Amino acid sequence: MAQSTALKLIDPTPKIPALIPENLATYRPRLVRAAAMLFILTSARKKLTARAATIELTEENDLIFRLTYPHPAPGPLYFSAAYLKRLGDGYGGILELTDDAGENLELEKLLWSRPNFEVTIPMLSPPKP
Repeated sequence: MAQSTALKLIDPTPKIPALIPENLATYRPRLVRAAAMLFILTSARKKLTARAATIELTEENDLIFRLTYPHPAPGPLYFSAAYLKRLGDGYGGILELTDDAGENLELEKLLWSRPNFEVTIPMLSPPKP
Protein backbone atom coordinates (compact mmCIF):
# COMPACT_ATOMS: atom_id res chain seq x y z
CA MET A 1 0.00 0.00 0.00
CA ALA A 2 1.28 3.47 -0.76
CA GLN A 3 2.54 5.16 2.37
CA SER A 4 0.25 8.13 1.88
CA THR A 5 -2.73 5.77 1.81
CA ALA A 6 -1.60 3.86 4.89
CA LEU A 7 -1.15 7.11 6.77
CA LYS A 8 -4.75 8.09 5.99
CA LEU A 9 -5.84 5.00 7.92
CA ILE A 10 -4.04 6.04 11.11
CA ASP A 11 -3.75 9.80 10.70
CA PRO A 12 -6.75 11.31 8.89
CA THR A 13 -5.75 14.84 9.90
CA PRO A 14 -2.26 14.53 8.27
CA LYS A 15 0.00 15.25 11.24
CA ILE A 16 2.53 12.49 10.46
CA PRO A 17 4.74 13.80 7.64
CA ALA A 18 6.18 10.43 6.59
CA LEU A 19 7.12 6.99 7.79
CA ILE A 20 10.83 6.32 7.76
CA PRO A 21 12.85 3.53 9.37
CA GLU A 22 13.74 5.87 12.25
CA ASN A 23 10.11 6.57 13.27
CA LEU A 24 8.42 3.33 12.19
CA ALA A 25 8.59 1.83 15.70
CA THR A 26 6.61 4.79 17.04
CA TYR A 27 3.72 4.24 14.61
CA ARG A 28 3.91 0.44 14.29
CA PRO A 29 1.26 -0.29 16.99
CA ARG A 30 -1.27 1.99 15.25
CA LEU A 31 -0.47 0.46 11.86
CA VAL A 32 -0.84 -3.09 13.21
CA ARG A 33 -4.24 -2.19 14.72
CA ALA A 34 -5.29 -0.69 11.36
CA ALA A 35 -4.02 -3.80 9.55
CA ALA A 36 -6.31 -6.04 11.58
CA MET A 37 -9.30 -4.01 10.29
CA LEU A 38 -8.34 -3.87 6.61
CA PHE A 39 -10.51 -6.82 5.60
CA ILE A 40 -13.61 -8.63 6.74
CA LEU A 41 -13.34 -12.36 6.00
CA THR A 42 -16.26 -14.75 6.19
CA SER A 43 -16.05 -18.54 5.92
CA ALA A 44 -18.91 -20.96 6.55
CA ARG A 45 -21.02 -17.95 7.57
CA LYS A 46 -18.59 -17.07 10.36
CA LYS A 47 -16.38 -14.00 10.55
CA LEU A 48 -12.68 -14.83 10.72
CA THR A 49 -10.52 -12.68 12.96
CA ALA A 50 -6.87 -12.04 12.11
CA ARG A 51 -4.51 -14.02 14.35
CA ALA A 52 -1.52 -11.86 13.47
CA ALA A 53 -0.80 -8.65 11.61
CA THR A 54 2.62 -7.34 10.62
CA ILE A 55 3.81 -4.39 8.61
CA GLU A 56 6.92 -3.80 6.59
CA LEU A 57 8.29 -0.60 5.10
CA THR A 58 9.64 -1.29 1.62
CA GLU A 59 12.66 0.30 -0.04
CA GLU A 60 10.16 2.41 -2.04
CA ASN A 61 8.60 3.60 1.27
CA ASP A 62 5.38 1.70 0.66
CA LEU A 63 3.87 -0.52 3.34
CA ILE A 64 3.24 -4.23 3.14
CA PHE A 65 0.55 -5.51 5.48
CA ARG A 66 0.65 -9.25 6.18
CA LEU A 67 -2.39 -10.69 7.88
CA THR A 68 -2.70 -14.26 9.13
CA TYR A 69 -6.14 -15.77 9.64
CA PRO A 70 -7.26 -19.16 10.93
CA HIS A 71 -7.64 -21.76 8.20
CA PRO A 72 -11.05 -21.24 6.58
CA ALA A 73 -13.52 -24.03 6.03
CA PRO A 74 -13.56 -25.61 2.56
CA GLY A 75 -15.90 -23.73 0.24
CA PRO A 76 -16.44 -20.04 -0.41
CA LEU A 77 -14.26 -17.52 1.41
CA TYR A 78 -15.58 -13.97 1.20
CA PHE A 79 -13.35 -10.89 1.46
CA SER A 80 -14.53 -7.35 1.96
CA ALA A 81 -11.90 -4.62 1.79
CA ALA A 82 -13.35 -2.53 4.61
CA TYR A 83 -10.49 -0.04 4.38
CA LEU A 84 -11.54 1.03 0.87
CA LYS A 85 -14.89 2.24 2.19
CA ARG A 86 -13.04 4.29 4.84
CA LEU A 87 -10.75 5.88 2.25
CA GLY A 88 -13.40 6.74 -0.33
CA ASP A 89 -13.80 6.94 -4.07
CA GLY A 90 -10.73 6.42 -6.22
CA TYR A 91 -8.86 4.06 -3.90
CA GLY A 92 -7.95 0.47 -4.66
CA GLY A 93 -5.46 -2.22 -3.81
CA ILE A 94 -4.04 -5.59 -4.66
CA LEU A 95 -4.93 -8.61 -2.54
CA GLU A 96 -2.54 -11.56 -2.68
CA LEU A 97 -3.88 -14.72 -1.09
CA THR A 98 -1.38 -17.43 -0.14
CA ASP A 99 -1.70 -20.75 1.65
CA ASP A 100 0.25 -21.98 4.68
CA ALA A 101 3.12 -23.08 2.43
CA GLY A 102 3.34 -19.63 0.83
CA GLU A 103 1.85 -20.79 -2.46
CA ASN A 104 -0.08 -18.10 -4.30
CA LEU A 105 -3.77 -18.98 -4.47
CA GLU A 106 -5.10 -15.77 -5.97
CA LEU A 107 -4.22 -12.22 -6.90
CA GLU A 108 -7.08 -9.77 -7.09
CA LYS A 109 -7.36 -6.06 -7.79
CA LEU A 110 -9.90 -4.43 -5.49
CA LEU A 111 -11.45 -1.03 -6.05
CA TRP A 112 -13.48 1.32 -3.88
CA SER A 113 -16.42 0.60 -6.19
CA ARG A 114 -15.72 -3.16 -6.10
CA PRO A 115 -14.31 -4.00 -2.63
CA ASN A 116 -15.58 -7.58 -2.39
CA PHE A 117 -13.94 -10.76 -3.56
CA GLU A 118 -14.67 -14.47 -3.28
CA VAL A 119 -12.38 -17.47 -3.59
CA THR A 120 -13.13 -21.17 -3.16
CA ILE A 121 -11.04 -23.00 -0.59
CA PRO A 122 -10.48 -26.63 -1.59
CA MET A 123 -10.91 -29.59 0.74
CA LEU A 124 -7.73 -30.47 2.60
CA SER A 125 -6.04 -33.68 1.50
CA PRO A 126 -5.82 -36.29 4.25
CA PRO A 127 -2.32 -36.66 5.69
CA LYS A 128 -0.19 -39.32 4.05
CA PRO A 129 0.66 -42.32 6.27
